[in-house]
Amino acid sequence: MQVFRAGESWSERPGAHHTISENASTTEPAKLLAISVVDTNDTELTTFDGQ
Repeated sequence: MQVFRAGESWSERPGAHHTISENASTTEPAKLLAISVVDTNDTELTTFDGQ
């Protein structure tokens, strides 16, 4: 597992899949800004609102 702190960033290869994702803090909510660059012919976008 890798922990990211405020101001840190990472990038992922196209088609990356996440089998495990969790908030490392038991007291603070996680916040994430995701920016996706897609081919203009792509039509499907999957989102998750955390609920």
